[in-house]
Amino acid sequence: MGEDDRQTLTLRPRRWKMALYCAISAGFTVGGVFMIRNGVGKGWFVAGFFGACMLVFLALLMPGAAYLELTRDGFRVRSLWRSHFTPWSAVAGFGVVRISHRAMVSYNFTDVAAHRGARFSRALTGAEGALPDSYGMSAQDLAALMTAWRARALAVPRPTEE
Repeated sequence: MGEDDRQTLTLRPRRWKMALYCAISAGFTVGGVFMIRNGVGKGWFVAGFFGACMLVFLALLMPGAAYLELTRDGFRVRSLWRSHFTPWSAVAGFGVVRISHRAMVSYNFTDVAAHRGARFSRALTGAEGALPDSYGMSAQDLAALMTAWRARALAVPRPTEE
C-alpha cells in the first residue's frame, strides 16, 4: 500500500522542540524565583507566567496530548487533549501565513459564517484558521500534503447508502 492509499495519517509535534521550550520556561521560572527572593516584585509575574508555560509544554510531551490526524473525511487537530475535527469539504484551501517570524499552515473555510471568529482571524492574520504546529515538517510541505489529501478526498465518490 503506497502513501497515496493510506486511510489515516497521524503527525505529532517534535518532542525535542517541546522539551526545549519546557527547559527554557523552567529557566525563566527559576529566574523569576530569584527575582522574588531579591525583592523584585515583577518576579511574581515572571515566575507565574513561565511556570504556566512550563506546565503546558510538559503536558504537550505526554502521549496523546497533541497531534494532527488526516483521514479520508477531514483532519483532526488535538492539543492538550482537546480535539477539533474539520471536514475537507468545509475548507476552501490551504496556504502558509507568517505570524511574527513563524510560518504556519493556514486555511480558509467554504462557509465563513459557520465558523465563529473566522472573519476576525482573517482580518488579523489574512487567514481564517491555522494549525498550531507544523508537526515536524516545513509549513509549505505540510500545506502541500494537506492540499493533496483534500483533493484526493473530494475527488473520490462516496458509496451511497440505500
